[in-house]
Amino acid sequence: MSSGTTAASVADKIAQVVLDIPQAGHFDFAAPGIGPGDVGRMAIVPMGASRRAGLIVGIADSSQVERSKLRALLHIQRAWPALGERDLALLRFCAGYYHAPLGVVALAACPPAMRTTRAVHLDPDFLVSLTALGLREAGSLPRHAARLRGVVEALADGPRPESLLRARQPHAAASIRALVERGWVARAVADPAEDHASRRLQVASGPTLNADQQAAFDAVRSALGQPHACLLDGITGSGKTEVYLRLVAETLQRGSQALILLPEINLTPQFLQRIEARFPDARIRVQHSGMADGARLAGYLDAQTGVADVVIGTRLAVFTPMPRLGLIVVDEEHDASFKQETGLRYSARDLAMVRAREAG
Repeated sequence: MSSGTTAASVADKIAQVVLDIPQAGHFDFAAPGIGPGDVGRMAIVPMGASRRAGLIVGIADSSQVERSKLRALLHIQRAWPALGERDLALLRFCAGYYHAPLGVVALAACPPAMRTTRAVHLDPDFLVSLTALGLREAGSLPRHAARLRGVVEALADGPRPESLLRARQPHAAASIRALVERGWVARAVADPAEDHASRRLQVASGPTLNADQQAAFDAVRSALGQPHACLLDGITGSGKTEVYLRLVAETLQRGSQALILLPEINLTPQFLQRIEARFPDARIRVQHSGMADGARLAGYLDAQTGVADVVIGTRLAVFTPMPRLGLIVVDEEHDASFKQETGLRYSARDLAMVRAREAG
């Protein structure tokens, strides 16, 4: 590092990038054309003779490195949205509280597919809907056309994002193409500014709450919308899950997102079925380390853009960006698996409480 300070012109701003290396602080790179909206985006930078993926955490006009010695940032991954201020604040808190380099925290918190050193260009999501012809002819599909029928049935109640159909149904992409060719389905670019608060999600009825459950539900419901932590205590089989399913329903009806953290990956499939049965219209995404990279990235991006209504995951899901976050549930919060004991060490339960405070 040079002790001299060199000013950069408005056109030649300097990107401050953190990397997944055991070194505190950021690295400076020349970044012509960078703007305020690029803070929180992934980037590709030169490091020695190789390339590294990093996160842009700031933009500066000057650097302690001489201008002639600054290397140029190679690519900004603008195909992916930037992390918001609250997301960056959580990463900074985690780095400071657990004495870890910010770059190590930031890169561990994002899906592996986002750590690529290749430039990414994504097609826009599409809103898929049945045409008048599709509505008329849907009943004529033969019995063996199960894949096509699955897409048609999913669209019977209205348009759906193509990403949602792909996440829920294998081979949905090919089925959608076939239905478009028939003229049964139309695709339009989805509006990312959709008013999620106006959506009224269908909620299946659950068992009647007993007096203790009702008291717990009322107590927590009164705290929704403000930073507040509640401990739901009860023996196995006492109905704790039903209480927080009611709270999830309340959260969704307010137009907010819910994050549910589970202690183990193997609990996810069974719990996912229960959530999908209770909230058949909700956009539910899963986040855990056992997922394929593509599926994990798709769910992460749906959560970050506000498309997902509910995110279910293990401890790493506590970092998932959710702009409409209204409720965090840490199921079995005493379980030791919520503590990451290798690499970046943290307690997801404690970070959930910090995140609730930051999100209000």
